[in-house]
Amino acid sequence: MKIFIFSNIELQVKYLPSSILLFQLSIVAVILSSIMTVFFTESGFVFAECGLQSYYFMAHGFLSFLGQLFIVKAIQCEEAGIVSLAQATSIVLFGFIFQMSIFHVIPDWWSISGALVITISVLLISARKIVMKMSPESKVKRFLKLITR
Repeated sequence: MKIFIFSNIELQVKYLPSSILLFQLSIVAVILSSIMTVFFTESGFVFAECGLQSYYFMAHGFLSFLGQLFIVKAIQCEEAGIVSLAQATSIVLFGFIFQMSIFHVIPDWWSISGALVITISVLLISARKIVMKMSPESKVKRFLKLITR
């Protein structure tokens, strides 16, 4: 689904400034968050009572903005499918790191095998892209003919 969405907006992203896209995405996020907060919570809008929580919320908003900015810039430089795969890999790897360091839960073999499949696919796509840029006379390109088809 994510690749489909990225593919549809890829042509628009390449020609629009990133500030316009980020503004549009932030407006949509504020509207959807407000609607979901009103309809799916019992008490509606509630401000954080503790001073530390408000700093966490601000840090989360700032880091989310940076993440969205980097995704827009990546789509402007690269194909949407590759950006989506790289994002999925980072989500999986950071998920494992947080799961083990914060929650002290060791992942099972199914989780590890799924992460390996995702990581190997990203590595193969990256290797293919590097090999495709090599000259046709390169020994490495002739040796790795299987991944350049």
